[in-house]
Amino acid sequence: TVDVGAPQLSMHSIREMTSTQALEHYLVFFQGFYKNFKQVHNSIEH
Repeated sequence: TVDVGAPQLSMHSIREMTSTQALEHYLVFFQGFYKNFKQVHNSIEH
């Protein structure tokens, strides 16, 4: 498994752990991942 996403601690503000630029990186990553999901899925050894 792969754990992806912005780190977040319950006792701290999300602003302490991530930045607005990180959110843009996640958006681009997930858009590309789901746009190419079939190819990604087929490349994984089952």
